[in-house]
Amino acid sequence: MPLPGLALKIKKADLSHALNDYIACHSVDLSFNGLAFSSPGYEFNIPDKVNFILTIEEHDIVGSGVICNKRQAPSGMQYGMMFLSVCPELSSLFSHDELSTAELKNIAQKQAEQLVFSLVDEKSLGYLKKQQQLIDACRSYLSRLGEMGARMHDSHDQSPLHPLQAIKLFHDHQQHLQLRWHNSETGQSESITIALQPDPANPFKVNDQQTFKSVFQVLNYLGDKLKPCLFFVQR
Repeated sequence: MPLPGLALKIKKADLSHALNDYIACHSVDLSFNGLAFSSPGYEFNIPDKVNFILTIEEHDIVGSGVICNKRQAPSGMQYGMMFLSVCPELSSLFSHDELSTAELKNIAQKQAEQLVFSLVDEKSLGYLKKQQQLIDACRSYLSRLGEMGARMHDSHDQSPLHPLQAIKLFHDHQQHLQLRWHNSETGQSESITIALQPDPANPFKVNDQQTFKSVFQVLNYLGDKLKPCLFFVQR
């Protein structure tokens, strides 16, 4: 089960480390038998015995394990730990009856991401991740506008539409992200095209003209373009 980003703390279990603090690590995935994690700035070795605390939905899962795998991954050194003891049992995490809709959605998304990442070469992986982050940011921005009562019109339907319905997000023939919508004031279609470029100082290029340092600047630019087309409904 891909569960990246869970709060995970680990420390070596031998007596020389008994008084040491737990080290914050990054979870990668989880199974009945163990878990994979990365540990920036701290090194474990095979076969170190460790104690761990894994926090899921504000509940602590406490246990011990042994480091049985170690490899260099794109994100840094990654470890595989086999469980020796776990309390409480992890079986409930693998039952969909015990997971919330949000948790199921998150896990399904991570599984889909892992499948796609396995199909692309190492060179394309970083670009693909940045591209998906950009899409997710734009969708979240439009979703929040709609939650706060912002509405738009499109060219066919004059009833109030949620921005996610009124704005089309898609990739053009060059695989750049394009957002297109109808401006009811001018009666014309408007759009912006966002391209990722290799320049780390200005990784986003909009409409083949302006460059931006961060996705937040891109969202501000998008907001300025959308402002004349937005209106609010009484909720």
